[in-house]
Amino acid sequence: NIVAGIILAISNAFSIDDDVQIGAQADDAISGYVYKLGWYSTHIRGYDNKISSIPNSKIAGEIIINFSRAQHKQFTSSITLRRDDFQRLSSFLPHLRKNLATLPHVIDDRIAHRTLRVNLARFTDSGEPQIDIELHLATNDDDVFFEIREKIYNAIQHSLIATNTALYSPTYDIALQPDLPQFYFHQFGRRFLYSIANFGHNAIPMRDHDNEKKLEITKKE
Repeated sequence: NIVAGIILAISNAFSIDDDVQIGAQADDAISGYVYKLGWYSTHIRGYDNKISSIPNSKIAGEIIINFSRAQHKQFTSSITLRRDDFQRLSSFLPHLRKNLATLPHVIDDRIAHRTLRVNLARFTDSGEPQIDIELHLATNDDDVFFEIREKIYNAIQHSLIATNTALYSPTYDIALQPDLPQFYFHQFGRRFLYSIANFGHNAIPMRDHDNEKKLEITKKE
């Protein structure tokens, strides 16, 4: 662990308060902010504010992702349009690209492989077109990223409205068993239940609320 601590210190993989992920697989990785560096172990304060102590020998054998040292942030998303709006893609896609390009911090640099991409990517099994959106943002601040992300979704909504295009909304057909006719219960069911409840008694007057007539149920001889 001490040797691993020396290697980590020399490599300068992370510093105090850096946002890091220890491990390549996000599900099994330990993520959070570097809280304390030691020769034997490193303390990571998770996003839930819990502190984990990780032996340096384990960290040295894992892939380390340091989010704090990234110079840019990336936004990716996919949207699905209605099948009937396929003919409107020729106007929707350029309109959305233009809207997104005007947002702050958006990078469109083909040489650095950081380009703004809005492209028809695929069709669903039922024929709806799916659009992939990819943007690179010149910021490393989470708060700034969240603000730009909100503006991106607003730009998408604006382009949908401007080109009379709509997102795909799945519908489902549900078959229901038809209810029994109401008259069956009111005209027969209630009288039958009333007769069973009073079986064995002398004639008992019962008011029929449906036709406002008085009926008599008489014991059979």
